[in-house]
Amino acid sequence: MENKFATVALVQSQKKQSDDITTEEVKNMVRETVKLAGGLSFIKDGQTVVLKPNLISTRAITGQIAPMRMAMPYADAYKDDSKIIPKEANGITSDYRIAMELATMIREVNPSGKLYIMESSGDGSTTKNLELMGYVKANFPQVDEIISLDYTGDTYRNVNASDIVGIDAPKDQKYKKLASWMNNKYYFDKKYYESDVVISLTCLKNHQNAGFTGGIKNIAIGVMPQQIYRSFKNGTVNRGMAISHEFYALGNFMHDYYALKPADFVFVDGLSGLAYGPACQGAPSYNAAKMNMRLMMASKDIIANDTIGALIVGVNPRSMLYMKSLADKGIGTTDLTRIIVKGNIRVDQIKKPFPTPSGLLGTVFKIPDGVFYANYNAPKAELKSVIVEDGKLKATLNVGSEVIKVEIYNGSELVDVITNNFSLIDIEFSGSSGTLIAYDDLLNATVLTF
Repeated sequence: MENKFATVALVQSQKKQSDDITTEEVKNMVRETVKLAGGLSFIKDGQTVVLKPNLISTRAITGQIAPMRMAMPYADAYKDDSKIIPKEANGITSDYRIAMELATMIREVNPSGKLYIMESSGDGSTTKNLELMGYVKANFPQVDEIISLDYTGDTYRNVNASDIVGIDAPKDQKYKKLASWMNNKYYFDKKYYESDVVISLTCLKNHQNAGFTGGIKNIAIGVMPQQIYRSFKNGTVNRGMAISHEFYALGNFMHDYYALKPADFVFVDGLSGLAYGPACQGAPSYNAAKMNMRLMMASKDIIANDTIGALIVGVNPRSMLYMKSLADKGIGTTDLTRIIVKGNIRVDQIKKPFPTPSGLLGTVFKIPDGVFYANYNAPKAELKSVIVEDGKLKATLNVGSEVIKVEIYNGSELVDVITNNFSLIDIEFSGSSGTLIAYDDLLNATVLTF
């Protein structure tokens, strides 16, 4: 029955603090989360796999003025060693321990193929960021190459470089602000574009420009070759001037870029979870931005994953228009009636509003109204009658108009998903007791037992 649905795995540690999660538990959580998401058997031996972490910055860029310095030369990112964030469970970057276990699992199903780690940071030097965050060869003996996309393309804006691939805009191109020298093409690292499998290892964050960071944005912004997309020629790698970071324009670019080379699997490091994303811009302090979520997520449907991830951090996925456009192309689904969350916790049990910048930054990086939602109320649902006999469940429900689906469980096993005619449920059911969970379109939930 579950084959009809997109599955998003959601696993939370039982530890009270993300910093207390041990490396051994990280490994176990990674394997459990991947298994719940359907595993990695889709990767075939001999294929070329790219593992793409999120290493936007190695510092917490707190306050109102510091974010403006992201457009300055490299040295500003490293002038104060005390500002460098820890490698583990920091919320800003993908924990290298997760990447190590994923790399091991990839090698288990693909012992002879190529495995690359690729990244293109938004602050400072990607090579330096990789080293500082533990992405070094000593930690990744199973990886063929750790690639900084700062160096793809031999010179600034050389779209004809041998390691650059220029792809024509999709037929339903959304982004209308490409510079004339881009020739209405989108540019990729050649090894990345020609790879067989892409795994997006992202972080659970909201975002001051885009609203939400997920598996899609980690690819659609995070693999852009810096020689092509950086703002200025004199050493900076900031992308803010090459591609518009206005909310709708950024979403349009992400639609186009991602559609040309979608990821095949997503894994979310939510060990900390980060507000004031992507790197604490506008946060009163680093600690104020860390959300202590203790989560991991994964899915073969990246759009479904980002739909669930957005809800967890207080973002209405219906406001992410690029996600709907990608879903309309058949790349994934945003339809919550077609998404099943599997794991040891439900979305409604953990979701909460992640704070966003106010003051100057809130004005400069204006997120439109409606992106962040404020409704955390359980939907109306009442079990009027129930009969379980002869292998059948017959139940009558009284639900509010806000209910979009009812999931029916026998213990931990999902038996059925009802998306209409809630007033009279009549299904095959073995057992004498179970649970019905009614959801609204923000995955607020009411749990009914019988």
